Amino acid sequence: MKSSMPTSSAPQKSSPTDVPRKRVAIYARVSTEEQAKKGYSLEAQIESLKRFCKKNQRRYCRVYKDNGHSGTSLDRPKLQMMLDHAYHGLFEEIIVWKIDRLSRSMRDLIELVEYFKACNVAVKSVTEPFDLNTPIGECVFNMMGNFAQLEHKTTMERINLGLRRRWEQGKWKEGVPPFGYDYNKETEKLEVNEEEARVVRKMFRHYLRVKSIRMTANYLNRKGIPTRNGGKWIDSTVGIVLSRETYNGVLKIGDVII
Repeated sequence: MKSSMPTSSAPQKSSPTDVPRKRVAIYARVSTEEQAKKGYSLEAQIESLKRFCKKNQRRYCRVYKDNGHSGTSLDRPKLQMMLDHAYHGLFEEIIVWKIDRLSRSMRDLIELVEYFKACNVAVKSVTEPFDLNTPIGECVFNMMGNFAQLEHKTTMERINLGLRRRWEQGKWKEGVPPFGYDYNKETEKLEVNEEEARVVRKMFRHYLRVKSIRMTANYLNRKGIPTRNGGKWIDSTVGIVLSRETYNGVLKIGDVII
């Protein structure tokens, strides 16, 4: 009779797919069309972050994207949602394309990172070489954040200087001209649109008589006078026209009168 020999089974190696993958939240932000043209579009950021997850054994469980929101403010809907989800432990790490996607303010960046640390959530930039879990990484992070803030301020100064020069020459900044004006591409200046200008004068006269934005909007609608897009006047559109200092020959950058 054959005796059965005990067989010793060698320990099996776990495959990479058996290793628990870190739950990751993806955050992307873009503030202006200009940034999108430079390759910072939400789609480009998210695709890059998804590729990083696939390559580095991470499982992204949530994607947060703030479109058209400035990095100088924390008042962003998806960022606020992500802060709440971090508090409730819905993920273990946040990845961003660049650290300034979280904020362009150094003070806000530090506060965000400290908040996420308290929630046991790591923060990682996939295009910048620092590890926020090490002292050296924190030092590099502070330097990168300061450079991002400096770059933003310098850019804004250049934009404001360019606008000031254009306006001092009587040229219109880019964008939709105020109601009552047309933009002349050749001269780069505003020209009075007589048809709309008559509406503006009626609007001001009626408002001075009734002292009510809503009653002024109702008056224009009763008269069958449409907006530039052919729609009806509402409180906000009338208020915008009445508050424009352009009709007084005044141009402003922020609070500065040119």
